Amino acid sequence: MGRFERKYRIDNLTLEEVRQVLRMHPVAFRKQHADRRINNIYFDKLVRKIRGRFGTTLIRTTDSRKMIAEMANSNKQFILGLASDQSPMLNRARHWAKFMGIEVPIHVGAEEMSKQHNLVPIFMKVKKLKRGHYAATFELITENPREVPDYQISEIFMNRLEESIKEAPEFYFWTHKRFKHRGKKPEKTV
Repeated sequence: MGRFERKYRIDNLTLEEVRQVLRMHPVAFRKQHADRRINNIYFDKLVRKIRGRFGTTLIRTTDSRKMIAEMANSNKQFILGLASDQSPMLNRARHWAKFMGIEVPIHVGAEEMSKQHNLVPIFMKVKKLKRGHYAATFELITENPREVPDYQISEIFMNRLEESIKEAPEFYFWTHKRFKHRGKKPEKTV
């Protein structure tokens, strides 16, 4: 499959200005985050305050698929932003891929939902210009997710993420435990 991209660049805007552009767009974006409970009640309160500051709707992780299905089945346009910054639990890992030269389990839920609801997957590459100023580039992964072989969307995402990290490794949040399951890939049984 050839690489096809349609890029949109937002330059010289602060993060707040980018948020404002998205809020003012005619499709009337409504931000939603998967809600996760944090054991520390004070930190949990802080996270909820930060995420709820700009009208964000928090959704429980267990309700995410249902909520996404409802949005996809409505006749309204929407943008769904999913962050992929962690490793799946080892017992739930369904696909392994090379990331930074190391075979690790990767999340494939976004790809599954993309195919199930025919949602167009887009990679958002963010570059820091200077303190508080960012440029975002949106790169189309595919216009027809249902025609792409299984796990290829997830692997394209991981490859683009790796390219982005190599360009500016100082901005990658290295404390994410992306490599915690290295060397633990189960043997395939026939």
